[in-house]
Amino acid sequence: WELVSLGYDVLISDLDVVWLSAGWERWMTYRVPHSPPLREAELIAMADVLVSTDELDEEYDAFGRYERWPHGAGWGRRTDLNTGVVLFRATNGSKAFLQAWRLAMLAKREAENTNDQFIFVAMVRDAGIEPVTSSP
Repeated sequence: WELVSLGYDVLISDLDVVWLSAGWERWMTYRVPHSPPLREAELIAMADVLVSTDELDEEYDAFGRYERWPHGAGWGRRTDLNTGVVLFRATNGSKAFLQAWRLAMLAKREAENTNDQFIFVAMVRDAGIEPVTSSP
């Protein structure tokens, strides 16, 4: 919260994440004027918060719903968010999300079988946040 409030974009990653190159900025930001985001990342580069996922499956994700059609219930899109890699931009939207996330974690600090990732996913799901997609 403090770094984002000071105007810094903050990238957080778990200890088991390895960054092999510095090229991640071209996927996540418009901050480098002489190096705009890759075309396929233009919408991603406008998000307040970016979060990694445990599942990437174009066949199932293309259906745009939680069920893993045609195989029945499963994690599906949105509920597979993983806070192992999260980028918070220095924006009002990001600051609001960080504050709400912090308060939600404080409220559940004594709860069993929960953690920051479960709370993050629940907040996104309960808010009805939808991914931004481009038109074909």
